[in-house]
Amino acid sequence: MKLLNLGCGSRFHKDWLNIDFKSNHEDVKEFDLRKGIPLESNSVSVVYSSHVLEHFQKEAAPSFLKEVHRVLEPGGIIRIVVPDLEQIVRSYLKEFDMGFKGDHASIIRMKWLVNELLDQVQRNYSGGETIKWWNQEIIPEIDFIKLRLGNEFQNFLNFKSNQLVRVSFSKKPKEKLRKIIRFLKNLILNSLGFTLEMAEIGKFRLSGEVHYWMYDSVSLSELLKESGFRNIRICKCNESEIPSFNSYYLDIDEYGTSRKPDSLYMEATK
Repeated sequence: MKLLNLGCGSRFHKDWLNIDFKSNHEDVKEFDLRKGIPLESNSVSVVYSSHVLEHFQKEAAPSFLKEVHRVLEPGGIIRIVVPDLEQIVRSYLKEFDMGFKGDHASIIRMKWLVNELLDQVQRNYSGGETIKWWNQEIIPEIDFIKLRLGNEFQNFLNFKSNQLVRVSFSKKPKEKLRKIIRFLKNLILNSLGFTLEMAEIGKFRLSGEVHYWMYDSVSLSELLKESGFRNIRICKCNESEIPSFNSYYLDIDEYGTSRKPDSLYMEATK
């Protein structure tokens, strides 16, 4: 079987053909997936794509899925993973009912869930409000966030704890050069009717970090159907029609735990 992992990020396996917008590893091919998929029609058996579709603008998502349909062989499987809108909404409403009665922990959890839902859509700088929350000395409702986000949050905590010893070098020469560069950029942009802040926000918004849309099982199922797929079904993180899928540790870790518990997992065939 030819296995294809689209938008793999740092989660890939050498037995797969891994493609991402940027590559930092020899096993990952760099390609702008907004321009299609650089493979022949009917050439792959499986396509896996995790937490990628939400980074496409809503009107571009059907084109991406139709490209997936094109490269899959007849009977081929697509496995797609996205943040689960339904799960966030249901969790929010559950905490809202308790928060409305005055439960303090639920009120904090409500605030986190709104952050989880909206921050990656509206942020204008890397990390946004999420990193602010995570960087607090005492992280509010830390156990709740661990349950929501799994490995993603735990990896951040591990990284944070490893930053106990830091070597400080003189930054004055670099800071001076940066100030000069920013001054020159401002002069040029102001002459064109823009500001440096506008340029930096625009560059970030197009960087690929932000989410442009969210999906639940109904809307994603409809989108897959419109793109030509059939046999559409919701899966668990550890179940798949893809042979030996769990052995690649893409959706689960070595302990069988979901890497991203906030996810919706769906599969379909061509």
